[in-house]
Amino acid sequence: MRKIRDKMGKLVIGISVVSLLSCFIIMGITTLDVIFRKAASFSILGSNEITEVLMVIVMAFGFPALHVANGHVKVDMFVDKIPGRGRYFFISFILLVESIICGLMVWGTYEKSLSFFEKGSTTAILRIPQRTFALFLCAGLALFTVLLLMDTIIIFIDGVQYHKA
Repeated sequence: MRKIRDKMGKLVIGISVVSLLSCFIIMGITTLDVIFRKAASFSILGSNEITEVLMVIVMAFGFPALHVANGHVKVDMFVDKIPGRGRYFFISFILLVESIICGLMVWGTYEKSLSFFEKGSTTAILRIPQRTFALFLCAGLALFTVLLLMDTIIIFIDGVQYHKA
């Protein structure tokens, strides 16, 4: 289980480059849009739509990368007071709840992407198909859910917090 988790962690870190590149594109488009708006009194056509679509990619691949890097904000003052193996049981329980919630989000985004396919939904100005990005979000959340479930099992069985990326 740990070997598979390690390989998935490396895959996630590799995929997170897409998220990082999306962030840089968002910054570039926003900067150029502001400059053009102030200097030439016109805006880049569809800049808000491009930003929204790229933000979906940032979120989709950012969640799993943040989890692998153990970058979530946590308040452990109560968890640290739980003695011994009970602490890891509690942590694995919390991860299981997170997994269930993320699983429901995967199901919801998948259902939404199916409705985008049926309706042929696009963005208003640039006509970017929304179904593709809904599937990106679904795939990213599914990867996040699998990572959460694997960490739940590892922590519950081994009784140790798993931090390796």
